[in-house]
Amino acid sequence: MRPFSTVAMLKQPRDEVWLEIRDRLAELVPRLGDIRAVVPLERSSEGSLTRIVNRWEAEPKIPHALASALKVDAIQWIDRAEWNDVTRECHWRVEPLFFSDRVRCAGVTTYETAMRGRGTKIVFRGELNVTVGSILGGTVGAAVESFVTALIPKNFQALANAAASALEARGDGRPLTR
Repeated sequence: MRPFSTVAMLKQPRDEVWLEIRDRLAELVPRLGDIRAVVPLERSSEGSLTRIVNRWEAEPKIPHALASALKVDAIQWIDRAEWNDVTRECHWRVEPLFFSDRVRCAGVTTYETAMRGRGTKIVFRGELNVTVGSILGGTVGAAVESFVTALIPKNFQALANAAASALEARGDGRPLTR
């Protein structure tokens, strides 16, 4: 398992950021460079928990050698997330649509009040495990883990910045509805 993490600090209040990312994710896509689409597949709520399943489509800049070994030009994955309104934690699991039996990726994102209640600190952390075997040699598996564990935090930072930018653009200061 290879761990990864990143922290984002935003000037917007925690509850607005929480709802922006949870409820308006697909609307943020135009603000995300490598992401082509986020397609909502399922959504359910029970008490303080909201379960959301999205399909992501990305066109990251993959090193040529790695892209050739993987034989993919775009990457897609299923994101299964459980959002807890009480703890302000989102537990998530990513299921890539390629080599899905060989890749495990899961983690938690916490949303904390910061800047004396005026801002948000988002802590994003997870683990990635790529099982090597006959399809992925040891070198390719290590290269995939290295590339992906650098890419995921970078993309999360882009998502946090996109949420902040969208909230600033709206500028109405009103809490978002669910």
